[in-house]
Amino acid sequence: MRLRAYPPKFLRFGYWLEERKESIIFNRVAINFFENMDPNLYFFANNPRQRVGIKEFEKFPYVLLPFFLLGVLDCIQKKNKMFWLISFLAPLIVLSIIGNRNNFGPFSLFPFFVVSINEGLKKLQNKHFKIFIVVLVLVLVLVQIISYEIY
Repeated sequence: MRLRAYPPKFLRFGYWLEERKESIIFNRVAINFFENMDPNLYFFANNPRQRVGIKEFEKFPYVLLPFFLLGVLDCIQKKNKMFWLISFLAPLIVLSIIGNRNNFGPFSLFPFFVVSINEGLKKLQNKHFKIFIVVLVLVLVLVQIISYEIY
């Protein structure tokens, strides 16, 4: 599509750059990479950028987003972060190359999200009232999700 924007003169630099297989591959890998890095894909059912032909769903309830961010910050500050980095970078590289055009989305990144959310929720240990509030909010979100699917 972008090739039509270049003038068809004798110096066709745009055609030389855009028609190369390397530039097409790099463009597709970049699109896959940034699509997988989007938090909307995981917490908000990819709203407002839904993909055509794929039924989008929330992989994690949106109320877990602050705990995820808190867990990411906590994991970054740790000295031993090799497991966390491997659970993030290895699937991200694979998904950037092959893409995630399936109904489950980037399911290989789920361990990274679960570990990060768990680290964020560990901050609430020994605070029973806060844990009760989080569980209550999660139940209300579950009721909301079920009601949206039914009606």
